[in-house]
Amino acid sequence: MSTAEAPRLLPFVAGMKYQTRKGVRVPIPGAPDVQDKRLPFIRIKDEILILFSGYASDGATGALDSDNAFVAFCVHDAYCRLTNLGILKWKPWRRRGDKELIRLLRANGVWAIRAWWWWRGVRLNSNLRQGDHGEAPLRYAPAEGVEIVEAS
Repeated sequence: MSTAEAPRLLPFVAGMKYQTRKGVRVPIPGAPDVQDKRLPFIRIKDEILILFSGYASDGATGALDSDNAFVAFCVHDAYCRLTNLGILKWKPWRRRGDKELIRLLRANGVWAIRAWWWWRGVRLNSNLRQGDHGEAPLRYAPAEGVEIVEAS
């Protein structure tokens, strides 16, 4: 590479620890149908939230990793993405997502006190982030020797 050329960089968002290998479907009563190109692994159709295989999540903020909490974290993360981008209105959907978190934690065997503790944490974080509709900041990785293309 000559000094006149800018380095080739691939944008990415850091922080995703988990990726599904199968899809997830969960009722989301009253929700409008959603298919947004910014969220290719999330769809709402006929009041069903669908997370497609390959959906990536960062888990819950401040939570210790736990296999029996994974589904709850993924579904809650989808609610957060949908409200942070303004696709679903903050009120009432963020609070509904937080309630769904605790329901799914309990349904998958998380002790009540632990589920409550995580729920309190996400409620606090949600209150701090209210009105923040931005996405995670982009970072850039060197990408020499590859062609960078838009997702299809």
